[in-house]
Amino acid sequence: MKQRILTSVIALSLLASIPAWGQTTVIKRQTASQTVKARTKANWDIGLNFKEGLAKVSKYLNNGFYSGFVNKTGELVVPCKWHGADDFSEGLAAVMDENRNYGYIDKTGKVVIPCKWESAKPFSEGLAQVKEDGKYGYVDKTGTVIIPCKWEKAESFSEGLAWVMDKGNYKYILINKQGKIVK
Repeated sequence: MKQRILTSVIALSLLASIPAWGQTTVIKRQTASQTVKARTKANWDIGLNFKEGLAKVSKYLNNGFYSGFVNKTGELVVPCKWHGADDFSEGLAAVMDENRNYGYIDKTGKVVIPCKWESAKPFSEGLAQVKEDGKYGYVDKTGTVIIPCKWEKAESFSEGLAWVMDKGNYKYILINKQGKIVK
């Protein structure tokens, strides 16, 4: 009986030390006399893993999800204004605008490749797959088309090669970074 009472007292004291939902608690850092405020209420409807120092977060606003990015302190560094976003890869993230077009932003949220593609994938080895008129090709980090959009399907580059599918035979073939078929 005494053990149950002791366990209950410990549990209640632990619960009492946890801030209520939405409150802010003050934390003293051990290594500095600096005071830090930590939020205990969730700000995001979706939060994903960190990639290249930023994590994609999404918030439900105006009948849809809007994505942005936070840094490791939880600070919103790219506003939740994108209708879709991929993780950062090689310093850029593919995003979808309100017209359902894709482009790329840098880590400050600046559009570096305009949203004009039907689809866009993360960069790999300096190139990213984009889709135009139903066909796939590859762009570099300036948005210059390096390999024209002529493939039915396309995968990311790995070790200098990428798998693509040609409409004529519906088989995957390998291409190099210049778009030449590897035999």
